Amino acid sequence: MREPFLRLSPTPFAFQLVCLSFAMVGCSNSGTGPINSTSSNVVALTVANDYSCSLDDRGMVLCWGWGAVGQLGNGDTANHTSPVPVAGGMRFTAIAAGRLHTCGLVAGGTAFCWGSNFQGALGNGQATGIQTVPTQVSGSTRFVALTLGGSHSCALAADSTAWCWGDGGHGALGVGDTTDRLVPTLVAGGHHYSTIGAGLLHTCAVAADGTPWCWGENFRGELGTGDSTPSLVPVAVQSQIRFATVRAGDFHTCGLAVDGTAWCWGTDLFAELGDGRTFTGAVTVPVAVSGGGSYRNLSVGSGHACATVGSGELFCWGESTFGKLGGGTESPTTVPTSVEGGMHFRTVAAGANHTCASDVVGQVFCWGANSLGQLGDGTKRRSSVPVQVK
Repeated sequence: MREPFLRLSPTPFAFQLVCLSFAMVGCSNSGTGPINSTSSNVVALTVANDYSCSLDDRGMVLCWGWGAVGQLGNGDTANHTSPVPVAGGMRFTAIAAGRLHTCGLVAGGTAFCWGSNFQGALGNGQATGIQTVPTQVSGSTRFVALTLGGSHSCALAADSTAWCWGDGGHGALGVGDTTDRLVPTLVAGGHHYSTIGAGLLHTCAVAADGTPWCWGENFRGELGTGDSTPSLVPVAVQSQIRFATVRAGDFHTCGLAVDGTAWCWGTDLFAELGDGRTFTGAVTVPVAVSGGGSYRNLSVGSGHACATVGSGELFCWGESTFGKLGGGTESPTTVPTSVEGGMHFRTVAAGANHTCASDVVGQVFCWGANSLGQLGDGTKRRSSVPVQVK
């Protein structure tokens, strides 16, 4: 049996990103020509396993932190404690980070990926090696949204169909078998989705009618089906709630209902479900996050989650290793707790051991682990409160 994730890193995770309100649609921008490096505002963030990337309002992508397999996209494999531009001078409209690889969309919906190509995660028809600069994903499908997991990638096409590629060993591609796919492959079931989120070994998406569907591994109930049975094709989450968005982490999943309330399911070993409990094991159906708040932006990391409310105040809950909840301590919290500093944010991205967010004027702040420069402040000092990215 393959063990691709635990073998590569001691801190697995899964993440995705999006544009502005995390609705998983491409940001509006035009052109694919070169851009300069003058001051601009960040409109989207994505955070992964010890590295981070930002997308600004001109389409420039900057990345920082761990770069050992080329996931920063700047042409080398060094770590960088401050942001460096992705090579190629392309203007991107969306950006997403996975465990060891990164992908972006340009105007027109063409996808490019870089980093580790383990099991075909880059979608370029090959299954080995690394790419330190953006490489075009194979095929003619044009995409509007991206999400990346452990060693798999998924995207929504312009017609709202879902496509996945990379590691198929746990069913996270949703294509009906466990075969790796080296190019984008249509997800089974014939559903049309409005949003999609990839986790470590599973993927979830929301259909046009608000019904959430999940597929892949189900160790801790992360598919939300009421049991721990994995699935190679999309299966409906057991809930009457209609969702607007869904995000997936290592072994848990969260979503925002159409009324803005947050719901989570899966493992609750470190209070990552935010329902006031901890060490409850597996919760196989959605439970309400405590407080009944109305949230806008949501991101799920490894053992924690964060979301903004209408005012822009940011709340996080779950595991707080290295201070990744931003509350000034490294103690976990079982309910949503405000991030220190009193700032108002418009995007948030939760990673393995750190979290980043951009404020209402487009400045980026990060907190948590920083041994590889993932906070982007030019140091390697970790912080349990937000520090500004240089």
